[in-house]
Parts: sequence; structure tokens; C-alpha cells
Amino acid sequence: MNDIILEARGVTKRFGGLVAVNHVDLIIERQSIVGLIGPNGAGKTTFFNCLTGLYTPDEGTILFDGRYPLAGLAPDQITALGMSRTFQNIRLFNSMTALENVLVGMHCRTKVNLLDAIFHTRRYHEEEQATRRRAMELLEYVGIAQYADEIAANLPYGDQRRLEIARALATEPKLLLLDEPTAGMNPRETDQTTELIRRLCDDLGLSILLSSMTWG
Repeated sequence: MNDIILEARGVTKRFGGLVAVNHVDLIIERQSIVGLIGPNGAGKTTFFNCLTGLYTPDEGTILFDGRYPLAGLAPDQITALGMSRTFQNIRLFNSMTALENVLVGMHCRTKVNLLDAIFHTRRYHEEEQATRRRAMELLEYVGIAQYADEIAANLPYGDQRRLEIARALATEPKLLLLDEPTAGMNPRETDQTTELIRRLCDDLGLSILLSSMTWG
């Protein structure tokens, strides 16, 4: 197996006359944590958007998992390959519960079809039960199982961040992109999230790319 989970070469993104990402090279090894560090406006989120299909780079190549060129793929296709992300500005379904948010993340891995859902087949019921169990496991793993039935908008800020990580984990990623995962947190929340990120790599064998304004 190739030891490199992602290889980006010469990735460039322009918006008119503004060069937001300028010939970036990046290699991420499997089961490693890599930091992308820079001030606000440095292009970190734009680079994440290029990796995940929200933007198409103007130049450069991105190879995922040693065999998948990402050029031209839609975000859902890239997610299905095994790359997931969180956002600098939290993007939860605020009117849904924490559990429902995680279930949404599991959609790309479900096998039931429209007919199963319409007729509530045995396969539909079995998969529904399995996905709910897995969603609860993920909420427990990130430390917010007690909020499973709480509306996402009502969760404390740090727990909303954890919920977004749980939803990303629900897609069964090989590479997890965390965009400013501790932004706006107090020191206690920052320490807890930092420990969680380490566990994602050690326990689950994930590769992690995180952006930050500072190191540490």
C-alpha cells in the first residue's frame, strides 16, 4: 500500500486578479497529523475547498489514496472516496438534533434504495437500526452522547465543534480535514479538542490535515 494518502502538486486557485492559493505542494502520509498554518486570508480554507471539490483548481494536480485524481470530481464523490471535512464557520443543521446531524453524515454509506424506504422493507429497518447505533457510538466517542436529542443550535459552542467532527466521522473517512477546529474555543475546550484529534489518529488510524493560525 502506498504510504501517501494525499499528494498535491502546484495547486493554484485564482479569483480574477487575486491569487488565493499559489502553487502549493503538500504530501500527507497515512496515519499522520499535518498542520497548515497561516494568518487569516492566507488561503487555507480556499486550499481545503480545492481538495474537497468545492473549488476547481486553475492549475496543479491532487492525487488521493495513491490512485484517485480529484480533478473534476464533485464534493459528494470525493467524500465517497474517503475524504471528509469540517468548516471554519460551523455548518450544522441547526434545527435538527445532534443525532440527526450525524445520521445525515452517514447517508453516503447507506445501501437502501427508494423502494426500501417507501415500503419499509426488512433491509430498511435493519439498516436504520444499525445507523442509529453507529451514530450514537460516534456521539459517545467525541464526548457528547448526552446531547443526542438536543437541537444542534442549542449546544454549547465547543460541543457544536465536536458534533461537526462526529458528522464528518460518519462518512467513514480515511483523511479528515479540520478547518480551524479550535477557533473561538476557551483553553479548556481547546485542550479537549486537541486530545480528541490525537485520538482520531491513534485510535481510528485516520490521516488528519488541520489548519490553524498558530502552532500548538
